[in-house]
Amino acid sequence: MSLFLLVVWQYGRLALLLIRRFWPVAVVVALLSLGGLAYVRNTYAFKSYVTHSTGAPKAELDSNGFHIEFAKRGLNGIADQPFGHGPGTAGLASIQNPDGSFLTENYYIQIGYEVGIPGLLLFIAINVLMYVKLLAKRASPLALTLLCAFWGYFVMNMLFHSWSNEAVAAQWWLLAGLMIGAGATVKNVASNKNRGRQKQQAKKPSVSAS
Repeated sequence: MSLFLLVVWQYGRLALLLIRRFWPVAVVVALLSLGGLAYVRNTYAFKSYVTHSTGAPKAELDSNGFHIEFAKRGLNGIADQPFGHGPGTAGLASIQNPDGSFLTENYYIQIGYEVGIPGLLLFIAINVLMYVKLLAKRASPLALTLLCAFWGYFVMNMLFHSWSNEAVAAQWWLLAGLMIGAGATVKNVASNKNRGRQKQQAKKPSVSAS
C-alpha cells in the first residue's frame, strides 16, 4: 500500500496521462486481474493467505472472527472504563500481566483500552501533528516516503499491534522526528544569523558617530 501511494503521489499525473492514452490496455489488464482473482479464489493458497478461510475452523472462530471478537471486547472495555484500565492491560505487553493478557487486534483500540479516550485523542492528535509537519516537507523524498509509510502503518495497526514493535516504531518515529527537527534547526540557525547581522548593522552608526 505504501509503495502504491508513493508511486501515485510521485507519478500521479504521468499515470493519469498514460491511462487516458492507453485506457483500452488498462481495461484489459483490470479485467484479466479480476479474472485471475476469480480463478484462484477457491485455491488453498488464496484461502489460507488472503481470506483465512481454509475450511471449517478448528476453533470456535476463525482468524477473521477473532479479529472482530477481540475488537468488540476492546470497545466494550473502553465503554466500561472511558479513562482506561491502565498501561500494560492490553496489547503485547499484557502477556506479562499476572491478571491475564488481552489482545485487541487493533492498536488504536489498545490505546483507548489502556489509557482511555483522553489518551487515545492525545495519540491521534500527535499523529495528525506529525503528518501535517511532514506534509509541509513533502518535496523531500524522505518526507514523502514517511507520509506514504504512515498510511501503510495506519492500516496495519487496524489489524495488528504494529506500533508495539520497537523496530517498526523506532524506524518511523525517529526518522519523522529527525526530518521535522532538522528543518526546525536550519530555520533557527538562519534566524540567529539574521539577528546577528541586524545587531552588527545597528552598532555601526553609533561607532561612526563617536
